Amino acid sequence: MKTDSLFYRLFQNAPELLLELAGLDFRNEPDYSFRSEEIKQTAFRLDGIMIPPTNQYDLPVIFVEVQFQPDPQFYSRFFCEIFFYLHQNQPIHSWLAVVIYPSRKIETDGNLHYSDLLNSDRIKRIYLEDFTDPPEDKIGLQLIRLIIVEEPQAINTAQNLLSRIKSKMIDKKRRIGWNGSKPSWSINYRD
Repeated sequence: MKTDSLFYRLFQNAPELLLELAGLDFRNEPDYSFRSEEIKQTAFRLDGIMIPPTNQYDLPVIFVEVQFQPDPQFYSRFFCEIFFYLHQNQPIHSWLAVVIYPSRKIETDGNLHYSDLLNSDRIKRIYLEDFTDPPEDKIGLQLIRLIIVEEPQAINTAQNLLSRIKSKMIDKKRRIGWNGSKPSWSINYRD
């Protein structure tokens, strides 16, 4: 604690010492000032976190955020949430983040402060506009595509998807020999 206050006084009186100590050459820039600031705690809520099994050390914790509205503060808030979570929970796994956008035009620029993170392997940005024609065998991707399809087209697309799902269920039942009767181990509940 004493060293904190010692460094505080040193850097407050001569901020150039910190620059010199860090090997940063900003002599041609205006003088820095040094101060201590309290950071107020804000409530954060992540859209979702995928937690891997504790014995799978090679799998990361995955932070998921769905962003459908432009928000100039998005990356600032999102990275705060992630780092606050990491600070509070100290997970034994590494981490990565997935951000889902409907289109590239919704994404706000985070390059001023977060370009290193945004260009790293830790951040995966998904743009649903890229899934205009998902493969027919990827029903989950086709279901997600319904979110961004224009309303008149969505009904037709949903009906076609529902027909394919029903067809797949019937095929699966035929393959396993299901005849529609209840299994002998089922329990009947009465009101």
